[in-house]
Amino acid sequence: MAVVPWTYNNPRVDQRTMATRGFIFQGQLVEVAQDIDAEIDVTRNTGLKLWDGAYILSRVLENTRVFPPKFWNGRRCIELGSGCGLVGMVAWLLGAEVVLTDLPSTLDHTTACVQSNIERLARGNQDLRVEHVKVRNYIWGGKPDGFVCPFDFVLGSDIVYNPETISSLMKSLELLCGPDTVTLISYKPRGLGEETFFPQLTQRGFNFEEISRDYHPSDFKDSDYKIIRIVKR
Repeated sequence: MAVVPWTYNNPRVDQRTMATRGFIFQGQLVEVAQDIDAEIDVTRNTGLKLWDGAYILSRVLENTRVFPPKFWNGRRCIELGSGCGLVGMVAWLLGAEVVLTDLPSTLDHTTACVQSNIERLARGNQDLRVEHVKVRNYIWGGKPDGFVCPFDFVLGSDIVYNPETISSLMKSLELLCGPDTVTLISYKPRGLGEETFFPQLTQRGFNFEEISRDYHPSDFKDSDYKIIRIVKR
């Protein structure tokens, strides 16, 4: 019997209807839950399903051609709009100290996804500490009380899509980032007016560039997704 390589975009599986989805990162199984009963679109409940951008960004974080082995050890990261928490958990699995954040309406879901993984992943791995991954409420644009800023990295997947939230997202980047902070986001043009985010970055003193698609997972090399690297000027 022929061995069929695993692919993310499996045409035989409707991933939108899967209550749990599992992925192998660093040789470990990371599972996330999806609320398949919730009404989900770009205007509501977006954190209750796993979007492709989270998977792509997670693979880029893991890619040693982009970040050498042990690069993430001790790096202080905050993830905005964590949702199912895949990006933040992968950063932690790679050695970072991570705060995953989302709105109060999504926080229970994020917490459940994280708690279902970290004890199992930390068991038998002395380099992983449960206390190095936290889930916190954070509303964009608000003062980041309780956070030690600036962070080394700000992470976000599929968080640039709603033009109404761009101003508050920009304010958060100004509050969370220092001169050495790197922000990494996965972004897919959706034609909803969200593209105004990028001129605003320039106007507010940030530089940005696209990371080469050569580092995307093979399933997404030809997709519309981009990984954007943002730094303060």
